[in-house]
Amino acid sequence: MLIDMKDKLPEYIETLCEGQKFMLIKPSYCKASICEIAGTILKLFNIKSSFRFLSEDVFDYSVIGEVEKLLLIILDSLGYTFSLSFKDVYEKAKFSTILTSTAPSTTSTAIASIFYGLTPLEHGILGYHMYLERLGTVVNILKFTPILNPSRDSLLDYGVSYETLIPHETLFQILVENGVKTVKLLPENLTESSYTNLTSKGAEKKGYVTLADMFAKILEEIKDEEPKLIVAYWWGLDTIQHLYGTQSREASIEFSTFMYLLNELVLNDIDSSKCRVILTSDHGQINVNSMIHLDQIEEVVDSLLVPPAGESRFFTLFLRNKEAITKLFKERFSKETIVFDRDEVIKYGILGLDGNSKFIKRVGDILVVCKEDVAFLYKLRRESNDKIEKLKALHGSLTAEEMLVPLLIF
Repeated sequence: MLIDMKDKLPEYIETLCEGQKFMLIKPSYCKASICEIAGTILKLFNIKSSFRFLSEDVFDYSVIGEVEKLLLIILDSLGYTFSLSFKDVYEKAKFSTILTSTAPSTTSTAIASIFYGLTPLEHGILGYHMYLERLGTVVNILKFTPILNPSRDSLLDYGVSYETLIPHETLFQILVENGVKTVKLLPENLTESSYTNLTSKGAEKKGYVTLADMFAKILEEIKDEEPKLIVAYWWGLDTIQHLYGTQSREASIEFSTFMYLLNELVLNDIDSSKCRVILTSDHGQINVNSMIHLDQIEEVVDSLLVPPAGESRFFTLFLRNKEAITKLFKERFSKETIVFDRDEVIKYGILGLDGNSKFIKRVGDILVVCKEDVAFLYKLRRESNDKIEKLKALHGSLTAEEMLVPLLIF
């Protein structure tokens, strides 16, 4: 599998490090990552901006040409390695290429990168759990709440505003300024969440309740004659893979059902001269067979200044004794992980550009990256029905399964 994947990777995809049984992908920022999708869309609408776009040796602009209407579908957790099993999808596509996700390879960081056109260290959303220096604690950015406060959107009560958390313009705002209507379709229960508002500034948000409802709304939006970007986000594949694994029958059926509806309802009837369709993802996913409890390792607990931030497979630690904990991971978990200190994170560009950013303090003293099929948990409550322990697949790290995503044009 590892050898086969190396042979299939284009030259612009680089490895950060590799061994006999693992390969960690370096995010291809500024050339072939999902951070360049926004700039590419602006280029397709013939709008000049400072956004970075996919290079021409990655994306063939002549295939799609200038557009007046574009449907961007983000299928959460559609990894490139997973998609290779569905050859008919690639046969249907007019063009396909491989992009890298962000580090960490997780929705909270990736979606912000897609719609702001920025690398993680530029926009500052560094994981599902991230250290927020203003409050001096770790927050759950998707739920927009401190990790010790279960109430969704409670960061608003602490004076944290989604309007100013990322002080940059989104793709949607620039499109609207240039006369292109933008519509974002997402689950009904998320349309007014703070994270949605943070990553949707400038877009008209419309909720759906089922997959069929989402496609019905896509068809309705496509009918309009005015220039428009329609973004449709579907979460089902991510959830199914978490619960049943990436190679499960359930995951295969979920993706096949999605593609069947896309083909039957959209691709077979769409006027390609008026609307193009791009399908991509925020990250992939990998099966996990072992969970290690950081909260049960006394040396780690005693050294922590705040709880771990990031993901269970890609996390940062804020430490009293950096040297001792670095040594612990390198000796006790050398098979499962690779440890980077803050300077190395900047040196290798793991989190992107702007190493002097004020957000660098969110990185912590060390970054622990999983290279094997393992995850690290940290329970804050003694009695915790932690659902993550029951999950069969996770994401967040830099393996090919998690980092590589397809981009297909129909």
